[in-house]
Amino acid sequence: MRFCSESMFKISGSGLIMPINCVTKYLAAFVVGILLTAFIGIKFCYISLSIIFCGFIVALVLSRFIRAKKIWSLFLAAAVGSACFCFHIFFVYKPAASFASTTQRVTGTITEVSDYTRDNMCYTVRVSKIGDKQFLIPFNLKIYTNYAIRCDYGDEISTDVLLSKTTNESEGIFDSNISKSNYLKGNLRSEDDIEIVKKFDFLSLFLKYRDKLANSVCMAMNEPQSHIINGLVLGRSDNIPYKIKRAVDRCGLSHIFCVSGLHISILAAFIMYFLKLIKASRRLSVFVLANFLFCFAAMVGMTPSVIRACVMVLFANLFVLFHKKAGRLDGLFLAAALILIFSPTAILGLSFILSFSSCLGILLFAKSIKVWIRTKLSWYRGWQLNIIELFSVSLAANFASAPFLIFAFGKISIISPFVNLIILPFVPLLFILGVGVAISGLILTDLSNFLGYICEGLCGAVFYVIELISKIPFCYLPANYGFVFLTVIFLALFLLFTMVVKRGLLKKSFIVICSALIVLIPTASTVILASRVVTITAIGNGYGHSLVLSGEGQTVVINCGGGASSGRRLCQFLDSRGINNIDAFIFTSTKNKHMMDTLTVIENISVSNLILPDKAKYSTIFNEASDRKIDTFLIDNLHIETDSLRIEAIDKHNSTELLVNLGDVCFAYSDKIANLKTMENLQHINVAIIDEKSNDFDEEIPFDYSIILDKNDCSLPNSYVAAPDIITNFIVDGGKVRKGRL
Repeated sequence: MRFCSESMFKISGSGLIMPINCVTKYLAAFVVGILLTAFIGIKFCYISLSIIFCGFIVALVLSRFIRAKKIWSLFLAAAVGSACFCFHIFFVYKPAASFASTTQRVTGTITEVSDYTRDNMCYTVRVSKIGDKQFLIPFNLKIYTNYAIRCDYGDEISTDVLLSKTTNESEGIFDSNISKSNYLKGNLRSEDDIEIVKKFDFLSLFLKYRDKLANSVCMAMNEPQSHIINGLVLGRSDNIPYKIKRAVDRCGLSHIFCVSGLHISILAAFIMYFLKLIKASRRLSVFVLANFLFCFAAMVGMTPSVIRACVMVLFANLFVLFHKKAGRLDGLFLAAALILIFSPTAILGLSFILSFSSCLGILLFAKSIKVWIRTKLSWYRGWQLNIIELFSVSLAANFASAPFLIFAFGKISIISPFVNLIILPFVPLLFILGVGVAISGLILTDLSNFLGYICEGLCGAVFYVIELISKIPFCYLPANYGFVFLTVIFLALFLLFTMVVKRGLLKKSFIVICSALIVLIPTASTVILASRVVTITAIGNGYGHSLVLSGEGQTVVINCGGGASSGRRLCQFLDSRGINNIDAFIFTSTKNKHMMDTLTVIENISVSNLILPDKAKYSTIFNEASDRKIDTFLIDNLHIETDSLRIEAIDKHNSTELLVNLGDVCFAYSDKIANLKTMENLQHINVAIIDEKSNDFDEEIPFDYSIILDKNDCSLPNSYVAAPDIITNFIVDGGKVRKGRL
């Protein structure tokens, strides 16, 4: 009887797996269709659908005359993917975005609670109703408050919220808000008229348990090691200091804080080894593993990377169970299709793209790299094979994800494959110790403290080594200057050529040429072009702007932007430009719009001169600058002059007027256009930067060019607008200003 039941189970399982093998290419076409549509952008997503559908019609007509008769079916699968994305945009995102700039009654379920700043809370709500409109497909809304609401995960909340968009549609790909279905944000200032209904939500149980595990780690370990372990085990990396995150990024190790294949592999190997010790059957082992992985994925938030890893691990174990041989890409495209069917906009997220591109690179290139290294080396032994394999996997993942890393962060780590050889062997040990600390903290505090002591010491040593390595000169290449698109194109050609071309000499020559260009293009643009022109970058943080003026070997930063993480974002931008020192850091007022999160910058970037309003001389920033021996000046008819930099500042009627000469370019800054018009030597000002609403201007602006820090369009001649929620680049070359990269 047992033999018959196991046989029937294998037969039925084989029947499920065989169709998966057959439809892999269609799943891949489905994913490609969504990717192409997302790449074109939200505003013009219908263009991609039209092109793919026309391709389907042409392929269907020509199917009688060409050998590849099935090509029309691939176009059809891509069209279905494109239509799925367009449907979500037009019937979920667009209706939600239409409520922006209005105050509406919002009803939804609380899915996340976090500290936005020290004095503010952020609640993520899965919206089911706005006003009178019911949403059949829910999306997320972030509600910011100045106080804590008495609610818990899974509770239903209903309240009036002033709504706004979380993103700019023109940004296109790599939009973390849209990828997480965060289509709106809102501000809640009053506790009046908030209705909370206690409800049971199955997934909320896992979120509550996650918070308990995170708290037990914090109780057993000191900071910042406790935050590092929470990021490593539970993916909660928000509280990790920027100094550590920057070192990790420079070394190409950011994947250790994103719960993905590495973490799932460790967890699955541990579970399967334990089940093997108790002699559990294969069928029971796979069932137990599936339940454990589901619980773990629910705790870390069902991110694309963890879903991808869980699906691939279960897929591989099912094939072993049914004695079938799985294709290399079957599980990958199955996982991608499952995620995108339910959430097509997830493909806009960096988490999704990096996870799947890295995995694709490993599946396609890791084995070839390993074989090539083994043929060149004749002295390797058993333990050295593991090193070769780890290096091959790291190198393949880095090559495949490099184009997206350059686009997203403006830099790429050169030493990543070598650092992974040193650090990755310690990650499984840290992960297991971290899990032990978290779980034992709920049961036995003394054991948790003991494990925490060991874990804290090992964690501190590992990340101390990472910080030392990150300080090595040229450990990463900044690629945020010009020719980013060329760099990405050569990387894409490199990957495509290695997949298609089989001839050895031609393939090797092309690989060498592409590799050299990938390194030389960002280096040449940084060293040559950046020294010839002056750049202006307006970094919008939603609430305010941070202005970076760079050229002639000098860097001037005006204000910090005003967002809760504006200092971190400014540091990331300077890091992507290879800028390690701010020659002059100027603040035009003491408002949060201009000074919030400034300490993050001062703690992580070298500052030569700090210029503050008179009101800030008793502030924390002033004291921190004094402790760090930074030359600090107060704006009171200020005048600073060096060989290539001259700064004049006047505090006038609660408004700061700035005049900055960077080489041959003269900049003027003010938050009032009337003050700029009264400045002396107007004819010598090349660019005026105005922090004022554009609809207050008249037609007569006495400047060659003006940059307006506003969200509204401006029709004035030679005037550009820098939106408050994106990074806008301007180039001053030969006295002329243009918008865009070098």
